[in-house]
Amino acid sequence: MTCVVFTVPDKRLAAMDVATGPCVPLVNRKTSVVSVHQQEGFERPDQTAALFDVLGGPAENPLVLIEHRGRGWLYRCSDAFMHAMADANELLVRLAEEDKARGDRELTAFQAKSADLDAAWMQKANWHPQMRSARNRLLRIGKAKVARDKAQSLYIWYGPRVPEYVIIAGSGPYPGKHRRSPT
Repeated sequence: MTCVVFTVPDKRLAAMDVATGPCVPLVNRKTSVVSVHQQEGFERPDQTAALFDVLGGPAENPLVLIEHRGRGWLYRCSDAFMHAMADANELLVRLAEEDKARGDRELTAFQAKSADLDAAWMQKANWHPQMRSARNRLLRIGKAKVARDKAQSLYIWYGPRVPEYVIIAGSGPYPGKHRRSPT
């Protein structure tokens, strides 16, 4: 199961099949609602909800189930949860700007706050033992800020992972591929 956090105008949800998710285009459509590269890996709704608790919100109802179909679940973040994430994003941006203004190239205050959020979320969310950090998942707080600025909802879809493909172009050689040179 994977997790995809995204924001789109509500009417754009009609271009998505909840069973397969926002990364799969509907039949007769060329594009999906969001890129396949927005998949964040395994995450359960209770783990997502733990972030709201970390951000100071009440632990009840941070996610509102919109639809469950097949192996897919589409949720909308409650307004309070979305605002808590957007506020956290604004704080991190402000800390980074203050660090830069002081000439702190390491962004010490920004990095410290990000690390604090990561550690608190890791502790609250009951991640699998191999999970060492949720820091890259904190990018969703920026999506919450975008959603708030556009007066849109922030959605989270859980369901089957979609394969990601990488196209390599060029003349190589490529790691794992050894081409014999002509002699």
